[in-house]
Amino acid sequence: ATVQPSHRRWYPYGKVACHIIGYLGEVSQAEVRGRNGSRSLESDLTDYLPGDLIGRSGIERLCEKILRGKRGYRCLRRTGEVIEEIPPIAGKNVHLTIDIELQREISDLLDRPGVIILLDVPTNEVLAMVSSPEFDLNKFQHLYIDLITDHARLPLLNRAVAARYPPGSTVKPIIALAGLSEGVITAETQFYCKGYLHNPNAFRCWIWKYHTGHGWLDVVGGLEHSCNVFFYNVGERLGISREVKWFTKFGFADKPGTKLPEERPGVLPDLRRRYSIGQSRHLAIGQGKIVITPMHVVNAIAAIARGGVLMSPVLVRELANRQKHINLGISPDAIRLVKEGMYKVINSPSGTAYKYAHVDDIEICGKTGTAQTPPRRIRIDSDDDGQPDRWGPIVCSGDTAWLVGFAPYRNPKIAFVIMVEYSDTGGGPCCGPIAQRLIRICKDFGYLQ
Repeated sequence: ATVQPSHRRWYPYGKVACHIIGYLGEVSQAEVRGRNGSRSLESDLTDYLPGDLIGRSGIERLCEKILRGKRGYRCLRRTGEVIEEIPPIAGKNVHLTIDIELQREISDLLDRPGVIILLDVPTNEVLAMVSSPEFDLNKFQHLYIDLITDHARLPLLNRAVAARYPPGSTVKPIIALAGLSEGVITAETQFYCKGYLHNPNAFRCWIWKYHTGHGWLDVVGGLEHSCNVFFYNVGERLGISREVKWFTKFGFADKPGTKLPEERPGVLPDLRRRYSIGQSRHLAIGQGKIVITPMHVVNAIAAIARGGVLMSPVLVRELANRQKHINLGISPDAIRLVKEGMYKVINSPSGTAYKYAHVDDIEICGKTGTAQTPPRRIRIDSDDDGQPDRWGPIVCSGDTAWLVGFAPYRNPKIAFVIMVEYSDTGGGPCCGPIAQRLIRICKDFGYLQ
């Protein structure tokens, strides 16, 4: 037996922030460079050699070049005398904006597949980003087969930036800003909700399940009650092209901006096609041809919280110099109206989240969402060629439940999103109690001061 020096990663927090940190894997043949007979000492010091590990996901992959060091070497005579020795150069450290203790506390709030993200409003640093379910990075190799074959829970998926969902009513604050900015509505504009738009068989408001309507509502009331009829009217006046324009302004067509390799851009309607008025109505309530990540949603709400300035989220401090700042050119009056509506969502007794998310001593602004979502099915490889060729049985079904917001109302410090997959209840009852605990934790950690 021989003893050889080696190294391995050890993760003191186990599963906490596992999707952010990412995991390593052995280099493939394609990644081993300089193996074509032209070996040199210099290439052996810098290239990957068989058996080396490389970042496969998360920060491990994003910062591979920073984290990876350089081999040292020693030249010996046949007698064993050392002629020359160059010590190895260690890789550099990277520093995340994540508060790991806050992340650990928040991880316990989700007991089913979903996401919680916290942003610092002034800097747009990511304070916490939880994707559930998590996995223990120290046991990753041992659990790998179980992780990749769990088609119902998809534990390796970073839902915060790589999974796209219909946003539902969480986009209504943006549609309100679009309507006010484009001049299709004003602060005084009112629409009448009788529980449906024109007839009870189509374009219903969520309240129609009680066989009633909201009555006359202005933009603040439309947000407070999350009235679909109000926003059907705004969407109809805006039209698809202006809706897409404003979703694009808020970053939905791009990747969310954390720079994690798993990031995916949102999907919006292709304006080269023709769309009906009905499709523009559906888009105004976050349904139809739109899917975006939870990071898209919370980043947009953070922009509203800071008065209409869109900033890319910062996750790695060493990359903060690449952060974008875009003034969206929204009037202070429009921002004020939307913030007031979001305040009433949680603090007015008739708000959609008051019963579930109201906290007596903290003024929270929020917006609920309940989005109809296609069920998740298993993909079947019927001919064993390694490529799934048809859909199998349904493994998950239900709605996507959302609650997004910021706090405190008058001096926003944090923005948050809570998303739960395949819920059998709406955004308020599903995500509201989680939001209450989340805000309490943020206060205890000093983030609301």
